[in-house]
Amino acid sequence: MRFGGSCWASICLGSSWGDSFYGEAMGWQRQSHIYKTPFYYIDYCLAQTVALEFWARDSKRPQTAFETYLSLYPSGRQPALYRAAPVCRTESPFQDSCLRSICQEAYRFLEAYDLTGIA
Repeated sequence: MRFGGSCWASICLGSSWGDSFYGEAMGWQRQSHIYKTPFYYIDYCLAQTVALEFWARDSKRPQTAFETYLSLYPSGRQPALYRAAPVCRTESPFQDSCLRSICQEAYRFLEAYDLTGIA
């Protein structure tokens, strides 16, 4: 399956791999830990969702977001996600409302962002 040609070309400016493994945008499959430890990616996605929730909070109440984040790590140890969510008062990443609110904030941010000179 070919990965959106123009999108791939914009990411890999000046590269021409033709129909090779990388030209088909399959290079990500060379990351062996995808197959050896697949739950790593699930954990990474959950942690990213919580990080984005903090980002969304920071755009509205930066000081409160920072203080809440600091309260998560009082002893310097990283708690398990299921224990961390109640402490920092985040929604569970498994709730549709969590992703919905993050996406709404990201949409507002991107709509207001000045793209002059980027495209």
